Amino acid sequence: MRRIAVTIDCEHPDKPHFGPNDLSDVLDVVTGANLPLTFFVQGSWASARPESVKRIVDAGYGIGSHSYWHAQLPMLTDDGVRFDIGLAKDIIETVCGRPQLPLLRPPYGVADGRVRRIAAEFGYRLVDWDLDSVDWDHGQSVETFVENAFAAGSGSLLVHSWPRHTADSIGALVAAAKQHDAVFVELDEFLDSRDTPSVTRSA
Repeated sequence: MRRIAVTIDCEHPDKPHFGPNDLSDVLDVVTGANLPLTFFVQGSWASARPESVKRIVDAGYGIGSHSYWHAQLPMLTDDGVRFDIGLAKDIIETVCGRPQLPLLRPPYGVADGRVRRIAAEFGYRLVDWDLDSVDWDHGQSVETFVENAFAAGSGSLLVHSWPRHTADSIGALVAAAKQHDAVFVELDEFLDSRDTPSVTRSA
């Protein structure tokens, strides 16, 4: 049986095919399905959408950081990395009203030893993904989302908050789980064996 941990990156879209990006439809779907989830929130998104962040917290989901500006962190100076990570941490915790998960998903999955070291100064562990829904691809259908999610074995699945079909895609994913002999689990299950490599990823 394959085991999948769904993770959602909440960020400002940089593609043309974005929806309302307020998570209302997504949260309706996942709470109704009792789906385990971990959210990685961009600091500037949290600042712009505090009501969405609060709804994530109220629903009982964990929140990790997705940086502040969504810049490739290795391209920043040491001070720049510290500023970006620290600002995101402060804003997310202020909006949430309490500390959140000590996890940081670097934008684009790009990190190096220097970024790891600086992230550790803030108590963060870097977290990558194993499975890519490729929902950022313009024109992708709900059916393709589901195919991509089940294309490999177990692992953490990357999903984004902003594509128009995110809520419908997650609903279809849950509905197809039995057919694909899959169960949904918490991200914690994969943290002991997964970490962020220093290579560019596709999202």
